[in-house]
Amino acid sequence: GLTVLYILVSRVFKLRKITGPKRQIKSKPGKADRVSASKKIDDSNKFKLSLGELTSFGETKDEINHTKRLTILYATLFVIWTLITILAVTRGSRFITTIVLPFGLLTGIFIGYATDYIKSKLNNDNWLAFVIILAGALAAYPLTQINLVYGLILLVIIIALGLASIYAIKSKKSASDNSVPIKKYIAIIAIVLALVSPTVCGAYVTAHQVVPGTSDPMWNSMVWINQNTDNSTVITSWWDFGYLFEVAADRQVTFDGGTQSGGRAFWLGQAMTSSDLEYSAGVFRMLDTSGTKAQEALYNYTQDYGKTTDILKEILPMTAENATNTLVNTYHLNNEQANTVVNYTHPENPRPVIFVASSDMLQKAGWWSYFGAWNFTNQSSQNYNYYVPTQQVTVEPGSTGKLPLIQDSGLIVNAVIQRGTGNNSTTAYTEALSTYNNSEIIINGTPYNPLNISNIIVIEDGYLLKNESVGNVENANYTLFLMGEDNVYTPILMDNHLANSMFTQLFLLGGSNQDVFTMV
Repeated sequence: GLTVLYILVSRVFKLRKITGPKRQIKSKPGKADRVSASKKIDDSNKFKLSLGELTSFGETKDEINHTKRLTILYATLFVIWTLITILAVTRGSRFITTIVLPFGLLTGIFIGYATDYIKSKLNNDNWLAFVIILAGALAAYPLTQINLVYGLILLVIIIALGLASIYAIKSKKSASDNSVPIKKYIAIIAIVLALVSPTVCGAYVTAHQVVPGTSDPMWNSMVWINQNTDNSTVITSWWDFGYLFEVAADRQVTFDGGTQSGGRAFWLGQAMTSSDLEYSAGVFRMLDTSGTKAQEALYNYTQDYGKTTDILKEILPMTAENATNTLVNTYHLNNEQANTVVNYTHPENPRPVIFVASSDMLQKAGWWSYFGAWNFTNQSSQNYNYYVPTQQVTVEPGSTGKLPLIQDSGLIVNAVIQRGTGNNSTTAYTEALSTYNNSEIIINGTPYNPLNISNIIVIEDGYLLKNESVGNVENANYTLFLMGEDNVYTPILMDNHLANSMFTQLFLLGGSNQDVFTMV
C-alpha cells in the first residue's frame, strides 16, 4: 500500500515537468460540420474512472501524461484517505478496521503495477526466478505457522513450477508474437499468493483463537429470567453484556454499550462499590424505574452536581417519607419540589430488578469502581481492584501451596496458602519476591510488600470459616479471599474498599448474612 502511494505521489511530481503538445487553433467549422452539445459529451468523451490505465507501470512522459487526471485524482484520494484512517487508529485500536479498505484497494493497485512491470520489463530469467522464490517463501511462511507440512508443500510447488517454466520450458516466440510467456504468469500468481496468504492465514488463526463472549451458564440464566420474570423486569449489570442480555432474556437492561458513560455508569459503580445494601437497592430502584430523572430534577433546584449527588446518596437508602422530610427540612426544598424528586427515587410501583454478577466483572472492578468513586467537586476519582490468578492450586492438609497474583516490574506477589491437619486450620498471606532471584525484597531492613493483607476471608466446601483481621500489619490495605473445595483453592486479593462491597457480598460470599437481595 505504501509502495503504491509512493508511486502515485512520484507520478504527480513528474507531471510538473511534462509539457503537453501545443494546441493548434483551428478555424470555426461550418454549420454542416458542427456537432451538437449533447454529442460532444457522449459516453465516448466523458471522463471514466479506469484503474486499468492507472495501474500501468508508466514511466515515460507519454504514459504518465496519458493518465494525468487519474493520477492526480487517485493520489489525492488515497493520500488523504490513508492519513485520515491512520489518525483514527491513533485514537483507539477499535478504529483499525477503517484502514483496511484503503490498503486493500492499494494492494490491488500494487498487483496491477507488478503485473504490468513483469509483463513488459522483467525479461531477465534469473531475476524472474528470484521473484518467484521470494514470493513463494512469503506465501508459504504464514501457512507454516498453521501447518508446517502444508506450508512447505506450497513453497515447493511454487518454486518447482516457477523454475520449470523458466529453465525447462523453452518458449518458441516469433517476432510478431505478443503473448506473455507462462513463466511470467507464474510469477504474477506467486506475488498474488504472497499478498493474500498472510490475510487468509491470519484470519484463520484469529478465528480459532476467539473464545465465546458468553457461556452456557450465562445464557441459561437469561433463559431463566425470560421464563420466570415479569416482562417489566430490568436486568442490571455492567454494560459489556447489555446487548446480549437484551436479546437472550428479552428484557430491558440498565445500560449497554450505547449508554456506557455518564450518570448510569456512576450510579451503578456506586451501587456495586457501596457496603450499604439498602443504598445499592435504592440505586437500582431509581435507575431501573426512572433512569436519571431524579438527578436531573434535583440539579434544577440546586444547580450543583456535587451537592445533587450527595443529597441523592443520602436519601436513596431511606423510606419515601423520610426522604421527603430530609429534602424539605435539611435541604430546604418546598413540598412540590421534594415530591417531584421522591417520585423518581422512590416510585410507588418500582420495576422488578435482576442483578447479574459474573466472574469477568472482577477484572473490570478497576473501571466500575473508578466511575463509582467519581468526585464531582474536584473532578477526580480513584479505582480499586480484585487480583485474580489465572489458575488454581491443590493444597493437601498439612501442606503449603502458592499461586502468583501479580507479576510486574521485577516483582512477583504470591498468595501463600497454609493448611493444618485440623478443622478450620487453613490460613493464607501474601509474599513479595524479586523475579530476578526469587527472594524477598528488603528495603531499610524490612521486607517490602506493596500488597500486605489486613484481613482474610476463608470459604471451604461452601462454608464461611473465617472473616477476620490478621493482626497489626503495617501498610496493609488488602483483603485476601480464599475459596477452597476438595483441596483445590482459588485466592483472590482485593482492595479493602471492596472487601465489604455489595459485589463482594453478593458474588463472592453468595449473599450470605444479608436480607436485602434475594439470591436466585
